[in-house]
Amino acid sequence: MKRNIIFILLITIGLNIILIGKVNIVYAAEPEIIWLEKEYDKVHPFKEGVAQVKLANKQGCIDKSGKEITPLKYDTIYDFSEGLAKVQLNNKYGYIDNTGKVLIPLKYDDEYGVYGTFEEGLSRVALNGKYGFIDKTGKELVKIKYDRLDDFSEGFAWAMLNDKYTFVDKTGKEMYPLKYDFMGNPSCGLILISLDDKWGYMDKAEKIIIPLEFSHGFNFFDGVAAVKLGGKYGFINTKGETIIPFEYDDVRGYSENLILIKVQDKVGYIDRKGKEVSKIKYDNIEDFHEGFAVVELDNKYGFIDLTGKEVIPLKYESANDFSNGLALVKLDGKGGYIDKAGKEVIPLKYDEIYSFSNDGLTTIKLNGKAGLIDNKGKVIIQLKYDSIYSFYEGLAVVILGNKYGYVDKTGKEVVPLKYEEASSFNNGLAIIKKDGKYGYINKTGNEVTPLVYDYVSDFSEGLAIVRSGTKTGIMKKPLEKSILATPTSSKVLVNGKVKSFDAYLIEDNNYFKLRDLAHVINGTKKQFEVKWDGNKKAINLVSNKPYAKDGSEMSKAKGIDVVPALNTSIIYKDGVELNLKSYNINGNNFFRLRDIASSFDIRVTYNKDTKTIGIDTSLGYVED
Repeated sequence: MKRNIIFILLITIGLNIILIGKVNIVYAAEPEIIWLEKEYDKVHPFKEGVAQVKLANKQGCIDKSGKEITPLKYDTIYDFSEGLAKVQLNNKYGYIDNTGKVLIPLKYDDEYGVYGTFEEGLSRVALNGKYGFIDKTGKELVKIKYDRLDDFSEGFAWAMLNDKYTFVDKTGKEMYPLKYDFMGNPSCGLILISLDDKWGYMDKAEKIIIPLEFSHGFNFFDGVAAVKLGGKYGFINTKGETIIPFEYDDVRGYSENLILIKVQDKVGYIDRKGKEVSKIKYDNIEDFHEGFAVVELDNKYGFIDLTGKEVIPLKYESANDFSNGLALVKLDGKGGYIDKAGKEVIPLKYDEIYSFSNDGLTTIKLNGKAGLIDNKGKVIIQLKYDSIYSFYEGLAVVILGNKYGYVDKTGKEVVPLKYEEASSFNNGLAIIKKDGKYGYINKTGNEVTPLVYDYVSDFSEGLAIVRSGTKTGIMKKPLEKSILATPTSSKVLVNGKVKSFDAYLIEDNNYFKLRDLAHVINGTKKQFEVKWDGNKKAINLVSNKPYAKDGSEMSKAKGIDVVPALNTSIIYKDGVELNLKSYNINGNNFFRLRDIASSFDIRVTYNKDTKTIGIDTSLGYVED
């Protein structure tokens, strides 16, 4: 229902600035659900606009309106990728598009169930025990003739026919004759090859650079390769010159410019000149991390440094690699953390303790109760819960006495422990169960749908699958109260100078564009860099680094009210995740001024007489 409400906004950054406005607020009185005509046994989440459905062991697809666009006739329908999905019927495979149309006939085999996903316009297929690649029209780009065919990497794929190897490109051209017993990936300009049980190296033009005279070999790594001769391993350079004699039984790998080798049943590190760095006496050695490597001898664990010195004695029952200066170790059945001096930073007293997450927190357990500590050993949540799960979107599920709720990263119970089940948050909503029925809550704990369903799924592409009795439906993501962003009318001083910002008042708080704030304090002691990590979909803020402009800074405000979108990106400051609410307005990220000021220790003031916001980088942050 729609309501027109006259309301008063109070800016919390300072004292009372009063703005009068008229806002059109929309509430969803009841969730919008399309109930499906058929009683399907299962409906999968939507992907690329299509959901797979199953009835009486046959599968089909529906669109977002609930219309059945692919008939219920297939044994299996796989996920859509690049607009196509692999389908199976009577052990033959083909491809359909997201309208249900068969684009590539069902004629292929799939012996191992791993082939058939389109990537970069190509899919690997199998037919009569042979493998090749097709494009989205079904055209064979790599002929279906190979006994083995790997995925493409850097434009070529490893192929085998009749126990002989070559590489093929995306046009299907064989880059080398099918005559080699083995071919390694190109490394340092050379390709490892084997022929008639002899191993050597050629260049990309197939010229033999290092003769085939070895009984085994490995790919080059940073200019060095391990090869076997006379039953022992040694090392050569890219000219084929022996740089480390043939006296080792095995080669285990490389780490920090050192080589892990094996003599009889013991391992140790040598340098690239063959000099022994660590004694060859250990049962196992891990890679180096932060200058330290875990070593094992007679089921006891400790650490060596890059000189091979045992810097932390071998006394632990288990030990993990160092990360951010700390290592998880266990002694007498109890776990904790030590620093690089071997000092216990977090006492070895816990029954269970885990690796720290990116935000510097980990769960601990003692005498059946779970709590939370940070990487300084500070107890954030006391040992009182039965279980604590990982944080998602700033909140974690906690369980006590079969009741579920949520805590934030300060340990505050933001959602009471009153539910029978609870899921992690996903795009601002979580699934909960009460009195045997399911529904959704938001991050403030408000139930945004009635708890009346027998099953609900996470939202995907704005839709969720719900079930009530025998009915299955498609639920549109519930509308909550819309939030209005109103241009701020306050004057802003940055280190005493007037600056014009595109800033907004949202839910009684001033929100500034993140890049504008970084821009205006650039060059001060409180400067910070803003980076976007596309892989993690995360915003990275780096202290004491100059800000690099992208051209969007200090754009002129339009001076009109807008409806902002909640920003779901993860925010990191110096590698630690921050739990900050932010909004996207016109493609830019806006953060609460006081949150940024607090994070970077910047003084913020408000003069109610002059209606002026002050930002001062020479002073530290003070709560208002």
